Amino acid sequence: MAAPYQVKFCYALQKYFDAEMWFYTHLEANRPKWWALQLGDKCRVLKGSRFHPIFNYSNPKLLNLVKKFNPDIVIAGGFFFPSQWNVKKWCKSNNKTYITLGERVSYKGYNPLSKALKKIIKRFFAFLYRDIDLFLAMGEKPMEQAINELGFSAEKVILARYPQDIDVNLIHPLRKTTDSPILIFPNRLDESYNPLFALEVFSEFLKKYPNSILKMNEMGELKNECLTYIDCNNLSNNVIFLEGISSWDDLPKIYAEAHVALFTATDSNGPNSLIECMASGTGVVLSNLINNTDEYCKHEINCFKHDLHVSDFVSALIKYVEEKGLIEQHGSISKNLVRERSVSNTAIFYAEVIRDHTKHHININS
Repeated sequence: MAAPYQVKFCYALQKYFDAEMWFYTHLEANRPKWWALQLGDKCRVLKGSRFHPIFNYSNPKLLNLVKKFNPDIVIAGGFFFPSQWNVKKWCKSNNKTYITLGERVSYKGYNPLSKALKKIIKRFFAFLYRDIDLFLAMGEKPMEQAINELGFSAEKVILARYPQDIDVNLIHPLRKTTDSPILIFPNRLDESYNPLFALEVFSEFLKKYPNSILKMNEMGELKNECLTYIDCNNLSNNVIFLEGISSWDDLPKIYAEAHVALFTATDSNGPNSLIECMASGTGVVLSNLINNTDEYCKHEINCFKHDLHVSDFVSALIKYVEEKGLIEQHGSISKNLVRERSVSNTAIFYAEVIRDHTKHHININS
């Protein structure tokens, strides 16, 4: 998908490469229309792409398009078959560098048979891609999986990251302690992000601080369940859905108005919105079930990490209200910890990885 931060990343890479980004789709069905940025002359969406639940995306024209473009380096998202595998074979036959990036594979919700079948399929795909030059793991968990589960040699696996569109957020002022905080739940209203738990936490917190506000993402299949909970618990005056967003560039203002962000997922690779909130300087209370956050989410240093117990989340929120200067302290540390994840800094990181781990010479002026 042509996510806005990926489109911006493509243009940040121009400083080091003559790079293009090709996407299978402009928007996925669960994304709002305002995610669709103009693609410019270096990004394109491949017509005729298809999605299969096992094989992911494919495009019958991909190999011919790659041959015509004739790149020195291909970075592909995942072990897609067959079209990306054909590109990989072409790269290996023509002395090109082929790099794959990937996220953690989740088996949550699968019955034992389906889980075993999915593992076999993933291992088979990894076997087909065993001769790639590098695997860029998007976090600690996928790095462990790539080595221990998929069988890649540790020398080929690099801990990497996605770019984050946080330049505006980083200049937001730090928050001041208040007994009327604005909380934000920026993730989709779906089962894995667990919005009903967030509402339960807020309902309890509101009993102590009745002037508080919770702003919530408006999209997701649990929207009606959330509305019912809000109505049954008399929260309608204190819960606001983030409606009326017209463009991607509206988001920084929404983060700037929030004091504390809630992340209550039951299974997550680490949402982009977490980085965006931390770059903005909000306080953060997050679930221990969110992966790939150890580098920048440090319990009681710049956030609070808890198991999914309402009382723990409420206690953390109360600390942000009652300990003067705490939210400002956490926000300052968070900004410093996530600064390297900006679009421009991530472009430098990718250029360094390719320079240091492949045969390509790249000039890097930081």
